[in-house]
Amino acid sequence: MKEKIKQEAAHAMKLIGLLNVNGDAVDVVAAARQSLRNIMMICDAAEEPTQGDTQDEHAEKPEGKKSRRTEGPAPLKAGEVK
Repeated sequence: MKEKIKQEAAHAMKLIGLLNVNGDAVDVVAAARQSLRNIMMICDAAEEPTQGDTQDEHAEKPEGKKSRRTEGPAPLKAGEVK
């Protein structure tokens, strides 16, 4: 199921890539492409077995690395200009 979702997201990325956009549409298309990339990353993460899958639900899990995404400026929203 996750592989099918990834295939559909990749297909949507290809379709979006065929568009010629300008003005405000550039930001909207960029946000849509990022959302599709996020979907594919979520599917990848859900497919990877983690150490937590084999542990008891009540056992403490080690804290992982913090995402670099939390550092720096917030991402632009659709329609925002730097």
